[in-house]
Amino acid sequence: MLWAFKTVVHALFRVFFTLEYNGVENVPREGPVVIAGNHPSYLDPLLISLPVRRKIRFIAWDRLFKIPLLGQLIRFLGAFPVDITRRDSRAFEQAMDILRNGEPLGIFPEAGRSKQGRMNEMLKTGAARFAIQNRCPLVPVTIAGAYDAWPATRLIPFPRKITVKYHAPISFSEAEYAARADDPEFPVEVTEKLRKKIEQRLVPALKVSERRHELLAQPAWHLRVFETVPFGLLLLALFSGVPKLPLVLPPLMFALYLIADLWLIPQNRPTKAFRDLATPLLFAIWHPILMKALLPSSRVADFSDTSFPLFWIVTGTLLFPYFWANYYDTQRFIRGLTLCYCVCLGFLILHPDSTGMAFHATFLAFGVVYALERRPLHWIFSAIGCLSYLALFAAFTVRPWNADLVFFAGIGVAVCAYMRVVKFTAHDGREV
Repeated sequence: MLWAFKTVVHALFRVFFTLEYNGVENVPREGPVVIAGNHPSYLDPLLISLPVRRKIRFIAWDRLFKIPLLGQLIRFLGAFPVDITRRDSRAFEQAMDILRNGEPLGIFPEAGRSKQGRMNEMLKTGAARFAIQNRCPLVPVTIAGAYDAWPATRLIPFPRKITVKYHAPISFSEAEYAARADDPEFPVEVTEKLRKKIEQRLVPALKVSERRHELLAQPAWHLRVFETVPFGLLLLALFSGVPKLPLVLPPLMFALYLIADLWLIPQNRPTKAFRDLATPLLFAIWHPILMKALLPSSRVADFSDTSFPLFWIVTGTLLFPYFWANYYDTQRFIRGLTLCYCVCLGFLILHPDSTGMAFHATFLAFGVVYALERRPLHWIFSAIGCLSYLALFAAFTVRPWNADLVFFAGIGVAVCAYMRVVKFTAHDGREV
């Protein structure tokens, strides 16, 4: 039952936090072991436990066990209470029994959550003492990103990238244990070695996080090439006979939003995230009206009715895998998506008798090939989403497959190849 619970939670965390693990093989598969990590959030016991096949018994603050549901959950996961206001001999003996029985013991040397993401100045030597007295390995664990995801100042977690690194175990020979077993400085030295192991991965991660926060707080990104495309299409569509207000209103609202974002809206992570989503959202809303303006009236229904839902599928299923993990892949994907739309639309204007499934074939081909080529953390979700939609389309469409579909799928592949070759300058000046 515990294994099934961990499997489900692990899958959810992989999606919500773009969770990554490294060095899980450093946790011994049998025998006593002390696992000690930094403690930036309430998620930490779960984060450490999820990929480990063994049940880790964590020492936890006794007050947590009095909270409804949370207390039952952490007991189910194997935690046991300790009173941190005094020397708790009962908790000490329980921890020793766990190790004598050959089970893993989990402990956070900070004896509380980190104040600013970095490890607290004073560390308890309990983890080192347990490892020394039982002559078992001490595995340091670095949790990076969890402080951004769920700091003490926030009631609920936010989706942020989290990485967990299990370092090589700290252990000593029998002779060293025997020679220094009674040396009061030995646990202090081991604790300091533990800190260095954890911080060698934690400190660079915190610097990257600080730099990311600085970038997100900077002024809004300048107007990007793909954000100018709607205005070019608007100029083209103005020569048609469709009512002007429905045609002009969506891009006008988009322009006002861009102006507000550039000069009025305070900049942070959510505002910049919405800026990325704004262009696909505009096309999703504007697409049926644009089809009426640019295509013969006899073919409008074939494209506006069948293509409109695809944009929601693209922005939900395809954009999501790139959205949390990598800004540069996200930007490249949105550029490619916009280019797919423009090229596909251009061919439809020149050849209005083409298949009504043109956008489906182009977007799905682009999404699958881009996912396979870039391989972000959640690329498998993107590929499966595209292929599932393609299978449903093949099973339920009343229109026969023809050479047009292959041609438009080729457009998607060609755009992906173009995005691979052509570089662009990101907002931070980086060429990607």
